[in-house]
Amino acid sequence: MSIKIPFILIGITHFSKIKKWVLTLSLFLAALTILLISARAAYISMFFIILLFIVYYLKTNTLKKSSFINVVYIGIALIASFIITNSVFKYNNGKDRFESVTSRVTQIVDKKEASINARLTYWNTALSIIKKNPVLGVGIGNWKIESLTYEKAYIDDAFISSHTHNDFLEIAAETGVFNGLVYLLLFILLLVRNLKKIVRKNDSTNKNVAIVTTLVLVSYGIDALFNFPLYRSTMQFSFAVLLAFTILNDSKKEVEENKEAENSFFSIGVIVLSLLTIYFTFVTLRTYQLEYQIKYSKINSTEINDRFPKFPNVGIYAESFAEHLAIAYYNEDNYIKAAEYFNVAKNINPYLGIPDWYLHKIEKSKGNNDDAYKYAKNAFYMRPRNSNYFLDALTMASKKKDTLEILKIHNLFSSYRKMPSNWKNTASALYNSNYKIKKIIVFVDQGLLSFPKDTALLKRKRILTERLKGVKNSDNLLPQDNPVSPLAKINYMVEAKKLGDQLKFEKAIEFYKMASQENPEKRVILQDIGICYYKLNKIDLAIKYLKQTLNDPNLESGKTEYLLAGCYMNLKDKENGCKYLTIAFDKKYPNTEVLLNKLCK
Repeated sequence: MSIKIPFILIGITHFSKIKKWVLTLSLFLAALTILLISARAAYISMFFIILLFIVYYLKTNTLKKSSFINVVYIGIALIASFIITNSVFKYNNGKDRFESVTSRVTQIVDKKEASINARLTYWNTALSIIKKNPVLGVGIGNWKIESLTYEKAYIDDAFISSHTHNDFLEIAAETGVFNGLVYLLLFILLLVRNLKKIVRKNDSTNKNVAIVTTLVLVSYGIDALFNFPLYRSTMQFSFAVLLAFTILNDSKKEVEENKEAENSFFSIGVIVLSLLTIYFTFVTLRTYQLEYQIKYSKINSTEINDRFPKFPNVGIYAESFAEHLAIAYYNEDNYIKAAEYFNVAKNINPYLGIPDWYLHKIEKSKGNNDDAYKYAKNAFYMRPRNSNYFLDALTMASKKKDTLEILKIHNLFSSYRKMPSNWKNTASALYNSNYKIKKIIVFVDQGLLSFPKDTALLKRKRILTERLKGVKNSDNLLPQDNPVSPLAKINYMVEAKKLGDQLKFEKAIEFYKMASQENPEKRVILQDIGICYYKLNKIDLAIKYLKQTLNDPNLESGKTEYLLAGCYMNLKDKENGCKYLTIAFDKKYPNTEVLLNKLCK
C-alpha cells in the first residue's frame, strides 16, 4: 500500500478538479488502511515518503499559491485518516498496537516491545551466522534451518522465524558478505542515479519519474530493513517497476547514446537468464502449492510421493518434504515407511525435533520404551521450549522411573517458560515414578512460591497431603491411581485424558461428555471437547463447543480465544481468526504476539 503512495502524490499535484479529489480520497483510504493495520514499517515508510515529497515539491514550486493548496489536499487526507483511526481504536477499546497511532509510533523505538526485541534477536543471529560463514554463506533459503540452533532458546513450541526480518542481513547470511554488499550497492546505485535526474536540469517529466522512483525505493528499502519483501511477490513486482523506471527514464540524447551501445548478445543473455529464473520460480511455485495442500487439506502419502519435489526440499516453515511424507505414512499406520522418511528428514533438517518426536511415538506404540525414551529426550533437548516435547519427555522419564531426568527436564523447560502447569505435570511424573510423597509436596511448594493462588497447584498439594496421611478416595485420585474399590466410580475426566494422550479423540469425547453431564458447571470440559473436535478436523463442532466457554470467569487465560483463532484460521476466516487472536494477546496468552505479527500484520 505504502509503495503506491508516491504515484498518488504526484497525481494530486499534477491533476485538477475531480481527478484531484479522487486521488485525495485514494490517499486518505491508503493512509487509513496503513494506520488501522498498525504496521510500524509502513508507518515509517509513509512518513518519509510524504515528508520527502512535500520538501521536493515546495522546493521546485516555490511562491506559488497552487503549490500550497496541493499540500493542503495532502494534509487533509492525512489528518482525516489520523482522526478516524484514533476514533476507531478508542471505540473498540484497543490495546497495545491498537491503542492509538501515537502509542504505536512510540513503540518503534521501544527495545522492550516484543516484536522489536524479536527483530534485534534475529539480526544478532544473522550476524553470528555471517561471522561463521563470511565467504559463501549457508546457502540460499537455509536461514530458516541454520537459525534454529539459536532460536531454540527464545522461540516457543514449533514456531520459527522463517526470515531475518532484514533482507540485507539474510542475503549476506545465506550467500556471503560479498553478495550482501552487491545487493546493498544495487540500492545505492539506484538512489544515486535517480537523485542525479532530480538535481540536474532535466525536463519536468524526467524529474517527476525520478522523484516517484526515489520514493518507491525509499519505501522498498525501509521494508527490506525491517521485513522480507524479497519473498513477497507484490513487493517484487514493485521492485521490477522501480528498476524499469530507473533504466528507462532517460532524456532523448541519452536514449540515442544507449541505442548506439546496444548489444544483441547482451539481450540474448538477459533472455536466457530470465528463462532460467522463470523455470526455478515455476518449480518453487508448484512445490509451495503442494505444501499448502498438505497443510490445509487432506492429502495421502501416494499423492505426496507422486508430486515429491526435488527443489526446494524444505518448506516455508523449515519442515522438509520428507517429513511431510513421513507424517502421512504415520497417519496411515505405515510405521516402517514413516520411520524411513523421518530419518531422511533428520538429515535435511535435524533441528526442529519433529522427526524424533514422531519416532518416539512409533517406538512407544511398539512397546520399545527404551528407544521411545531416547527419541523423546532428543526432541525435547532439540527444542526445550516446546510444550508437547516437554510433556512427552516427562511421560517417558516417568515410565523409566528416572526422577533425576524428570527434574532436569522440568528445570530446563521452566527456565524458559515458567508456568504453574509445569509443577503440576512434573509432580504427576514424579508420583508415577514412585518418588517420595513428602519430596513431591516440597516440589509443589516451590511452584506455589511463584504462583501462590494457582488452584490446580493448591489442589494437588491438598491431595498429596491427604495421600501422605493415608486418605484415598474417588475425590483425590491422581494420575495412574487404581480405583479405590471395585465399586468406585469411574473418573471420566482421567479416562478422557488418557484416551486423548493415545490420540483416540472420538472415544475421549464420549468420556468428556459424560464428565460434563456430571459436572455441568465445569466449562473447561467443553473446552477439552472442542480441542478433541479440532484434532479430528471437525472445525465447526470445535467452534460450537469452544464458544460455550467464552467469558467464563474460571477460564480467563485466553486459551479459548487462542483455540478459536486456530479454528478460524483453519477455515481461512482471517477476520475472525485475528479477532480472537487479538483477544488472546490482550489476555497475555503465551506466544500470541508472534502469531499476531505473522498472521495478522
